[in-house]
Amino acid sequence: MNGKIRNCFPVPRSAGPFYIAVPLLLYFMKIRNIEGLSAGMLEREVEKGGRFVHFTYAVSVIFFTLRRRTDVFFLRAGESAGHYSRSSSVISFLFGWWGLPWGPKYTLQSLVSNFRGGKDVTDEVMAVITGYELFQQANAASPGNIIINSSSK
Repeated sequence: MNGKIRNCFPVPRSAGPFYIAVPLLLYFMKIRNIEGLSAGMLEREVEKGGRFVHFTYAVSVIFFTLRRRTDVFFLRAGESAGHYSRSSSVISFLFGWWGLPWGPKYTLQSLVSNFRGGKDVTDEVMAVITGYELFQQANAASPGNIIINSSSK
């Protein structure tokens, strides 16, 4: 392979900036509830039915409404998301309605999403973990000689 890694994240050519943005956003976002788990252990947990989710909340002040999301939470198979979504739902319920025109809309969207178990981002997180493992393996094989090339020829 001449010291080159091709396509650490397999992606169609038409993906554009989204291909770069998702791993970068997840890199800077804290993932909770994974203390003591290695990448391999996380992969096994996801195969058993575990998932990564985040929750949303809305905060409004008259004509100004903010819609934000929480950190990513890892839920093991069979674990309820209710415990983790409760604070976001309470914040939205108390402070989300008061902004016009978007406060009620964003509040309802947040509450519905949270009651359904949050937004599932398992695929994105696992893509980052897999890419990181591939990079670590390649770096260990030939340190200092890694070229990451995202275009396939």
